[in-house]
Amino acid sequence: MIIKLLPFLLAGLLLYLLVQRLKKLPLEKRKGTLIKYTVYTLIGLLLLAVVTGRLHWLGAVVAAALGLLKIGAATLLRFLPFLRVLRNNKVFGDPVFRTSALELTLDINRGSISGTILQGKYAGRDLVSLSAEEFDHIESELKHGDPRSLYLLRIARSRLQGAAGSYNKDFDANQNISAPSLEEARMILGLAESYSRDDVIRAHKRLIQKLHPDRGGNDYLASRINLARDLIIEHLDKKN
Repeated sequence: MIIKLLPFLLAGLLLYLLVQRLKKLPLEKRKGTLIKYTVYTLIGLLLLAVVTGRLHWLGAVVAAALGLLKIGAATLLRFLPFLRVLRNNKVFGDPVFRTSALELTLDINRGSISGTILQGKYAGRDLVSLSAEEFDHIESELKHGDPRSLYLLRIARSRLQGAAGSYNKDFDANQNISAPSLEEARMILGLAESYSRDDVIRAHKRLIQKLHPDRGGNDYLASRINLARDLIIEHLDKKN
């Protein structure tokens, strides 16, 4: 009985591995990869049918599968609900805020924060390892000339050490703070290297729901997320 089930178990395992591989690929590469593996599967089934002498009934199955393949991968996805997730539920990464002085990563699901000092006396140190005195020293160095790094540092300190006072107290949303580069904007939204306009909108919505000031977030991060969205959408519109 178990031996008879082995082909089905193997097929299930291979299908699972295929789904996991497709999830890791950029959205625009999934269709081609799905078609490629579908063709490989059909060739394998055809060879198996020839070897076992069962081509008389399996030929009809192969012909039907090839017919569906001609319709296109998009149609196949509509008929296979377990694969639909590969097209509609793209997973976004955590937002990364980077300046010349530090890099900050927010774990959206856990609500935790991590980061690294990138320059100065404490370059290479993890934010979580800094003492209150060391935070004070870095703040004093950033107060005059690097507001972006200062805001991020205060946000990190408030999250990690529960520092007294609001990290919004010195932030002016109308202040002329340099816009992020296109690459920084992509990292802020947690986007993969390849993305569509819809991906940008969905990534922004996901983050702003978590980091908007009215939902326990703060003004500075919300402003950077909005700016990142606007910058990338403007770039995509110019390309089109």
